[in-house]
Amino acid sequence: MGSEKQELWIYKWREEFKNIPVCIGIGGSLDIWAGEKKRAPKFIQELGLEWLYRTILEPRRIKRVLKIFKFLFRLVSERWKR
Repeated sequence: MGSEKQELWIYKWREEFKNIPVCIGIGGSLDIWAGEKKRAPKFIQELGLEWLYRTILEPRRIKRVLKIFKFLFRLVSERWKR
């Protein structure tokens, strides 16, 4: 389902999961577990840049990555103003 969509789905159906204390969207983890996609090389994982590796391999992710940076910029800007 992917990021953002999975969070919206969880939010929409949260009332149905009242007995479940935590819902976590696992995104592409199932693709990796099922062998549909491979993880980044170990050194990239160790550098914490797996997101960049996936973005390079799947350019459609660029829009999402840019949204994250925009959010972080706004967050830092708001904190700086205080």
